[in-house]
Amino acid sequence: MPLAEPLSERDDALRLLAAQGERARAGAGRLVLLRGATGTGRTALLGAAAEQAAGRGMRVLRGRGTPDDGGADWGVARQLFGADADFLREPPASAGTSPAEHRRTQGALLWRLLETYARRGPLFVAVDDAHAADAASRRWLTEAARLVDGLPVLLVVTERSQYDIDPAGHGLAHGLSPALVHTHTLAPLSAGAAADLVRAAFPGAEPGRVADCVRAGAGNPLLLRALLHDLSSWTESAAEGTSAALPETCAALYPGAYPDVVSWWLAGAGGSTARAARCLAVLESGEADRAAAARTPEPAGDGIGRD
Repeated sequence: MPLAEPLSERDDALRLLAAQGERARAGAGRLVLLRGATGTGRTALLGAAAEQAAGRGMRVLRGRGTPDDGGADWGVARQLFGADADFLREPPASAGTSPAEHRRTQGALLWRLLETYARRGPLFVAVDDAHAADAASRRWLTEAARLVDGLPVLLVVTERSQYDIDPAGHGLAHGLSPALVHTHTLAPLSAGAAADLVRAAFPGAEPGRVADCVRAGAGNPLLLRALLHDLSSWTESAAEGTSAALPETCAALYPGAYPDVVSWWLAGAGGSTARAARCLAVLESGEADRAAAARTPEPAGDGIGRD
């Protein structure tokens, strides 16, 4: 079964990035911030844009924030520049240098390194999951966005953005002039695009089954791909073109990709959101059980003991 196309309905974003890449190649660098909820395809889009830029002669530098990097300075910056940025590991030159002064010196040296790279040719700097990057790298990226307009450098950064009960901190572009950053938010998949993906996976699916899968995917490309993957494993031994019945609950797919994606989404949503989602799931399950019981007819008695 072919998996859902990860970049469905992302042509507008690729066109934007291609145009910004040409602008950077002409010497007018900029920051493009790709925002979206978990599973909307930020990483896949960034990868496709990096391939597109490389095909047009830009050198690609890659880095990615992870929760493990949160307490270590310059983790993302070291990914971008590799061994050329080994100076970021050096301790302060003297006991009288404060940590803040040392970080400013490192940031200045890092900027000079970026300028050196840019003199050799246009750059596409791709940073995924900036919300999870270490603080030093985030500060440097924000400062670079203020200075990059005179260089052949396109900074493309992805950032998680969705409604959660716990308020999110300031994003990377907080405090930047709109003239320095172009923000593009990834929209959920439309119902039509999601239905096309289901039919591509299961050509023989009935309309009701397609609608069920679209609803279960919730417009989220990653969630829908995981669901179609799990359903395909159910039908490997069935006749070709047969569509699997959609189970009543997510638990029925365990162990599978769909429950894993749901768990991953909850883990990234924060403790309050995860607890609220689980409470709602329990309440909904209880309502479903009561509704099913109400539909079940009472067993016929034998009349013993009745008046």
